[in-house]
Amino acid sequence: MTPLHYGAFYGRIDVVESFVRCCSDAIIHLTNEKGETALHLAAYNGCVNVLQQLVLLRHDCYNMVDEMGRTALHAAVLGKQKEAVEFILKTPRLERLINKSDKDGNTPLHLAAQFKFVHIIQIIVSKKNVRFNIVNNQLLTPLQLYSKHKP
Repeated sequence: MTPLHYGAFYGRIDVVESFVRCCSDAIIHLTNEKGETALHLAAYNGCVNVLQQLVLLRHDCYNMVDEMGRTALHAAVLGKQKEAVEFILKTPRLERLINKSDKDGNTPLHLAAQFKFVHIIQIIVSKKNVRFNIVNNQLLTPLQLYSKHKP
């Protein structure tokens, strides 16, 4: 991991701002061993202040996916980060990640349903552009995944 990754992971906005401002655009695209960017790490840990800065300073970083094909929204869901999910879904460039599928065909709603993260499910389903009928690679919708998995 780079110092930028550590800064994002621990919510050190000062470190993140310094690296993003002084280094080339390529630094924002650097990944760790799992293919995660600084945006993924900030989302997973709920560092909304870091998410805001990364999106503000580097407009193209939101589309990046990790080795599983997961976006920052997937990461926020897996980290159970309600505030990060809310921020992502309120941000115009990021809100389109709501229906993006990973390599297993899972959207962020699939993951929230699979792990029964009810507070995250409520946020996602409240958005008008969410698609409930997307099936993953197992041909399951989020509702079917929710029903299938025990808490």
